[in-house]
Amino acid sequence: MRDPTDDLAALADRRRRMWIVGAAVAVPAALMAIGSTGHLEYGFVLIALVFPALFIYGQIHGRRTREGTDERACDQHRQAASFSWQLMAVVLLGVTVWTQVTDGFRAAVPYLILSVTLVASYTAALLWHRWRH
Repeated sequence: MRDPTDDLAALADRRRRMWIVGAAVAVPAALMAIGSTGHLEYGFVLIALVFPALFIYGQIHGRRTREGTDERACDQHRQAASFSWQLMAVVLLGVTVWTQVTDGFRAAVPYLILSVTLVASYTAALLWHRWRH
């Protein structure tokens, strides 16, 4: 007999993946649309507002559903977060290159700073965890 919680976990995992793919399509599309308007600073505002809002939503959702206390849910969250950050790194790199090609280096500087920060923080975290374990 199948465990009904497995169906719920599969549904939640599928829903999470759809959100990740949706964000991976929507964020670059929004940034490219903003880039075509000539007001490139709005792209930085989009990133500065959307990512913290999603983080806060995730924290509230995690506290409400108590996902943080379930080992399987924590592992799934870790895998999904890793996948989404890797995907967002590729998207950010694409937006950086696109902005540099279409609008020049000065317009791409905010995205370049975010890209360098992402790579530096990932490298520092990786080295820290390898050193600790």
